[in-house]
Amino acid sequence: MKDFFKKFWHYRYWVNAIGWAVALGFFINAVLWPYLPIGQVEWSMLLSVLGVMLTISGARDVGLQRTHDSFEENEDAPDGQKVIRRRWITATGWFLALGFINNCVVAPFYPALKTVDWWQLLTGLGILLGISGTRDVIFYRYQQKVGEMSGGLIQVNDVAEVEKKDDDEDWMQHEEI
Repeated sequence: MKDFFKKFWHYRYWVNAIGWAVALGFFINAVLWPYLPIGQVEWSMLLSVLGVMLTISGARDVGLQRTHDSFEENEDAPDGQKVIRRRWITATGWFLALGFINNCVVAPFYPALKTVDWWQLLTGLGILLGISGTRDVIFYRYQQKVGEMSGGLIQVNDVAEVEKKDDDEDWMQHEEI
């Protein structure tokens, strides 16, 4: 039990918990609110937290050079350490999609049904795609630069080896004469 609490506090599970709270806020506002007589989570705060969470986690990924692939298997992690996958980001995207489905597919057939505020859905989509897309572009360009650099280094090594062989042959020919 002591190890459980030690691991629980050592790893940043609270970040994931905040992410899921934000995702559930989008679920309430975009999926449940149109159909049930409930209140909404304040959109401005919900969108602000989403922006902060995605910006900081994306910047951390870029700084640590962690791509999507590094979340699949982490062989460098110590035994017993699990990689936290940010599934709350995907869930948030799906909840926004359900809000768009409500407004575009369901609400036109049921005029009494509430529609989710279009500007809030659009802002949430912009934040989600904008920050995630920027992160992906940075990784794509980073991988291209690494490929160019490593390709150049390989060429330099190949050229150096060819030159060395040529020099060796010249030397050997010189010795033979």
